[in-house]
Amino acid sequence: MKRLLLCALSAVAASSWAQFRVPVAVAGHRDPAKPRQTIDEFKTASDLIRATMRKEPIVNVRVIVVQRLYYDSSVFQQVKVEMSKDGKVRQTVLAPLSQQGTELVDDGQTLRIYTPDDKRLIEQPSDQQGDGEISFRMNLVDQNYTLRISRKVKIAGRDALVVEAVPRHESLETRCYSIDDKTGLLLRLETCKEGRSPMLHLDTKAVEFPATFSEDTFKLDPAFSRTESFHDRCVSPKSAGELTVELGFQPAVPAKLPYGFEAQELQASTDSPARALIVRVTDGLEKATVLEWRKEGRSASDPPAGTLVQNSGGLTLLISGDLPDDVKRRLLQVFAAVAQGERLELIPYRGGSWGQELVCSVNVFPVDREAGGNGPATAIPVIVRI
Repeated sequence: MKRLLLCALSAVAASSWAQFRVPVAVAGHRDPAKPRQTIDEFKTASDLIRATMRKEPIVNVRVIVVQRLYYDSSVFQQVKVEMSKDGKVRQTVLAPLSQQGTELVDDGQTLRIYTPDDKRLIEQPSDQQGDGEISFRMNLVDQNYTLRISRKVKIAGRDALVVEAVPRHESLETRCYSIDDKTGLLLRLETCKEGRSPMLHLDTKAVEFPATFSEDTFKLDPAFSRTESFHDRCVSPKSAGELTVELGFQPAVPAKLPYGFEAQELQASTDSPARALIVRVTDGLEKATVLEWRKEGRSASDPPAGTLVQNSGGLTLLISGDLPDDVKRRLLQVFAAVAQGERLELIPYRGGSWGQELVCSVNVFPVDREAGGNGPATAIPVIVRI
């Protein structure tokens, strides 16, 4: 569970086909009795959105994308993504220079992430997704959004249909997904709100569909690197109490969240001195991650950019996600209210700066993968996600 994120906290996650990512019950294996979706099925707005959530593309793909580091960041990162029809993926950060050379490879069994600055190779269970999780998200989409195909556009030489997801909650923004109507690949994501120009979050600069990949494409074994391996324990929100003993505190998990969000999964980090809980929440399209850990004293530094932090009931709560601050703040307040109401028995722990408090180096910050998976996050800056 424990993921290490750069202090910018720019969403970590192995990319799925079209940048959605959710966990899978059996990583890396598709039900052979269920045929892969074909282009003939992409007839409605719902079909197109569902297609972007699939782990396995219908064709091999190599794409160069740019993506905003966090919701209102002025900095974009450029990433090369290669993904095979059987769901293997490789992502390489090309820019900015400070993150250049960071690589992620998911072969369906193990997720490996390499950060060149500290020559660290982090291994964790493969971050995959299944149809059950897609159904969970699509049910929330039906509850929280109205979907419609609004127009056609051309992006990186590909014809795409723009699916507008209009939220039923006024505090959220309309999300415009430009989706390749032949492959289901997400090519562009923008958000729109009255009185403001559309905000670009992800855009495709080049795309091709190679017939094959070389054998080395989905291998990652950098020389002179030190390897760290992590595991986690994942439970459903209803089973939060099972984690109390190993975490050393009572998890704060609200029964009800605003804006139609629901808690999807809890992940407990217990294989390092930094015991922490990750709560992943979603409204079907929007996603956020709430990190909870024991609090002692006052942190000596500001939290990572793009995040909000609140102390409550003996815990520190941090939220990240590609959401406006007012939405993140409201979600965080609900978690804080639950934490305040609990009588927490905390295991003594000496805290300091954000890095010291969570027992990590100064430029990494433990936090969950932004969009699903079954393992610790890593120091990868942003990898393609929505």
